[in-house]
Amino acid sequence: MDVEVPQLSHDSNGPWMVWSSWALTGLSSAFLTLRCYCRTSRNQALWWDDYVLILAWMMLLASAVMVTYNVSQGFGQHIYNVGPEKLPMIGLLAQVDLVLEVLGVAWSKTSWAITLLHLSRDLLRHVVIFIIITINLFLAISIPKTLGTIPKRRLLAFTDRSDIRYNLWRYDASLMQPTPYPVVCSYLTSISAYSGAMDITLALLPWFLIMKVHMRLTERIGVAVAMSCGIFAGATAFVKSSYVLNLESKDPIYDTAPLVVWGHAEIAVTIIAASIPVLRVLIKDASKSFRSSRQRTNSQANTASYNKSVSTNRGTSLRRLPNLLSKGTTDLSSVTTTICTATLVDRPHNNSINDNYKSYDGAYPDALTCSWFES
Repeated sequence: MDVEVPQLSHDSNGPWMVWSSWALTGLSSAFLTLRCYCRTSRNQALWWDDYVLILAWMMLLASAVMVTYNVSQGFGQHIYNVGPEKLPMIGLLAQVDLVLEVLGVAWSKTSWAITLLHLSRDLLRHVVIFIIITINLFLAISIPKTLGTIPKRRLLAFTDRSDIRYNLWRYDASLMQPTPYPVVCSYLTSISAYSGAMDITLALLPWFLIMKVHMRLTERIGVAVAMSCGIFAGATAFVKSSYVLNLESKDPIYDTAPLVVWGHAEIAVTIIAASIPVLRVLIKDASKSFRSSRQRTNSQANTASYNKSVSTNRGTSLRRLPNLLSKGTTDLSSVTTTICTATLVDRPHNNSINDNYKSYDGAYPDALTCSWFES
């Protein structure tokens, strides 16, 4: 009797895992580069928070490289579509990638906490120290647990079968069950949720710090908002925690793709959030430079318009002078007004003057001739 084989899906999560990872890595790289540029361009040396953030970015970059290579081996595909000989290596690389993500998450949050530690005092300082210690401690404990989350026994079991597509549906229930990791997955879920809660806490602390600084209210609010972008990192941590249980899936190399991507997103968003307060200074300087340049342009345009108007008025006034003289007018006030209007522009340096612009005795109409007419 023939066994009916169910229709199997052949889609893959690999491509979107790769482009998502590299997009997040590239975006965080841009923000981190600008952050370091802002520090060095102001003759400021990089501080501990900068170096720790660079280490976190290096973990993100290494994780993106690891995911790219692992996808080329079959990571992200359904387990029955991957060659049996590749499964152990895919599982090992996935474990290493999760460790890199854990380190990246821990160091990125530590970097931002160090920044706040430099600014905080008294009780807030102790709160920041507590967050730094607990985040690094809990995430450090999760590393050896993470190394056991991919059920090796189940992956290796496929290598003992010649026809994976057929035997996949004939495994015993005990063999199909992953190595018992419910406690481990629950711990990782709790740690991810705790990490998100600490992100939100670190995002709210600047409001208590900045509001005590003597500056304009709008300026204080702007700085506090810029320093509170870590709340988005907390949101990504909560989303990632919802995918941790996918490690217990019967198709782990396919179902853990969202966990990998959201892990990268948490690191990248934390790096971006930690860089925004520094970039705010760069944006503010660029805005001032733009406004100054615009004011200079408007000033030059107004000056040119004024000079053109003066030149036009002088030409009009001087053209009226021969007509007044030819009519033999005796109203010296009109002649004086006409000539004085023409003195808004400096006298030419040469002595060749058009006859139409000469007064009674050939004197050039300038400021001195006004007193001559009135004498």
